[in-house]
Amino acid sequence: MTMPSLITKYQKNVTAERLKKVYSVLSNAAKRSEVETGEEAKYWQYPPNSYDLDFIQFFQKHYIPYLNVASECISSNCFSKEHYSIHNNNGGFLANYIVKLNDGTLLSFLPSGGAGYIWVYADINGKKGPNKEGRDIFVLDIIGSKIGKPVRFYGEGLSDSALKTHQAYGCSKAIMEKGDIYAGHFCGERIMRNGWKIPDDDYPW
Repeated sequence: MTMPSLITKYQKNVTAERLKKVYSVLSNAAKRSEVETGEEAKYWQYPPNSYDLDFIQFFQKHYIPYLNVASECISSNCFSKEHYSIHNNNGGFLANYIVKLNDGTLLSFLPSGGAGYIWVYADINGKKGPNKEGRDIFVLDIIGSKIGKPVRFYGEGLSDSALKTHQAYGCSKAIMEKGDIYAGHFCGERIMRNGWKIPDDDYPW
């Protein structure tokens, strides 16, 4: 293999391992909270309105105590140099509440639609580039319904084909090149299904 190929292979392996760690960290935080509260996550009191103060209080009760948190941002200073602002594909802000972990991972919690449905944008290497979905930014869900699984990747339950070809959220080179602001949302799910390895076919690397 050539040197560029070896470097790319190494970068892909590091990305997949960091993504696996983030998923494990969030899932374990939920499990530990279940033990401490004595209540399964599917029965937690999820925020009735994801955009109000209950949204932040929910995370500070059920997730933050069980994460290795370096800092939190819940004010207009979230977009300062100290708390890097995660962007989507068109440069728009994607953050209502940002948590920085001790390993540099940034978690941006963003309400999406109805009560108890929250997107988590995970930037697995913090301020370092390339700051693109599918490369170092991945999307997970926290669902407040009685599904028995509090943390999952966005796109769970869809077919393998849909994960690649969905016109808005698909994780493929063709979809990413179209520049939709949500393109790449399914990349985390693709990697997990592939045994925590970057897929070789049409992955947007």
